[in-house]
Amino acid sequence: MRTCASLAEAMADLRDKGYEEDFDVEAFGLYSGDDQDMEEDPQDFRIDEVILIGECSGPDDNTVVYAVTYCTGVKGIAIGKHEADSSLPR
Repeated sequence: MRTCASLAEAMADLRDKGYEEDFDVEAFGLYSGDDQDMEEDPQDFRIDEVILIGECSGPDDNTVVYAVTYCTGVKGIAIGKHEADSSLPR
């Protein structure tokens, strides 16, 4: 896991690396594209990189950016919250 100073910095870096799709993190999967009804099974994704935003020194500094690759090769970004008891992979 690495740290970036801002969400914009992390997003720009990952976009430069080809992570174009935006995935929404939900309790039981990831949702992608304009069709938010399309749920993708988490087992079909590989987490390539995890980026922590800020220093986690305050309540707003707990954003985590995940660079993920879907089993079809589609690369995208998922944004979540870093919590000590989170079930999201780190």
